[in-house]
Amino acid sequence: MKVFAVEYVYAEDSEELRNEHRPTHRGYLSEFLESDGPVQLLASGPCPITDGRY
Repeated sequence: MKVFAVEYVYAEDSEELRNEHRPTHRGYLSEFLESDGPVQLLASGPCPITDGRY
């Protein structure tokens, strides 16, 4: 099984846009959590140490 990790930092002043699209994006990701298909999501969310901020 191949496993990929994606880590990224949000652009400054993007909070309003992120909040607008977050519910739809989380719904999309949840489909992969419940899937037995070829693509599965193992984990998702902010880094507990940095919460995505450096």
